[in-house]
Amino acid sequence: MSVDIACGGATCDAVASALQGVALSDGGSGGAGGEGGRGGAGGSGGGAERSNTHVDSSGQTVSDHTGCSGGSPRRAGSDGPKGSPGPDGRAGQVKVRMVGVAS
Repeated sequence: MSVDIACGGATCDAVASALQGVALSDGGSGGAGGEGGRGGAGGSGGGAERSNTHVDSSGQTVSDHTGCSGGSPRRAGSDGPKGSPGPDGRAGQVKVRMVGVAS
């Protein structure tokens, strides 16, 4: 921001002293935080287990273990939390130019 001040009948030092701390440029507030990241994909289900058989001494096929089917896929993970707000903006500069009035 630039300001030109005509001192008029007063001395420029008196006008500058009166304006000190009145004209300033603050930085803006920081922006809101971003959305959290998406949850990861669910894992795949576990593998199936084969049945286990053998032939006994009588020549019969015997099942020692009947096996099982594979597991179901798991659901996706939860989304991440929202991000923190951004930092406030930096203060701007105020440039004041005193313009004396010639008599």
